[in-house]
Amino acid sequence: AKAVAMNVAPVADGWGPLPSFVHYANALPTEPKGSITARTAEGVTVTIAGTTTNLYLVNNDGTLTDVSRTVGGAYAVPAGDEWSFALFGSRIIATNLTDDVQYYDIGTSTDFAALPGTPPKARFVKVVGDFLVLFQLDGDKSSLHWSGINNSEQWVPGEELSDTNSFPDGEELQAISVNGSGATLAFRKGFRTMTFAP
Repeated sequence: AKAVAMNVAPVADGWGPLPSFVHYANALPTEPKGSITARTAEGVTVTIAGTTTNLYLVNNDGTLTDVSRTVGGAYAVPAGDEWSFALFGSRIIATNLTDDVQYYDIGTSTDFAALPGTPPKARFVKVVGDFLVLFQLDGDKSSLHWSGINNSEQWVPGEELSDTNSFPDGEELQAISVNGSGATLAFRKGFRTMTFAP
């Protein structure tokens, strides 16, 4: 017969029990709708968690601080959707298809606020090279819009290399996989390559 060890971890003289789960933070008041743990170049680590209506900073002691916007009322993440987050420099960007794109400057912000520059509403956000990219834009699931180079507040096409593109085939843009300063765009029916060619 063969001996099988399950739910154990190796120790110096054999096997021991797996460690117990460790309580990381207090529970959110309602169902979680996404989170990000971001580390800046200066080594500061921040965790943000979202619900349908609020965004919370997870403090080092596990308590939660509501860092939702103070202008515009509660958020309204659509049913079946979640927050999409990205770290751009020391700025956390948060988006969902209903609300204006939000930002939180690590180390200086006390609450999230609408990202300046009037970016379009989008389901997802990603950093590609030196650009902040929003995709699955409100009203056009096959489109994307990228910021000015190294400027998350520049959204005017043609200025600082900002632009937008809607693809006539492939159906909805489902994901972006970053590779260096470019990316691979995954559509429901195919792939495209995004390259930086100023």
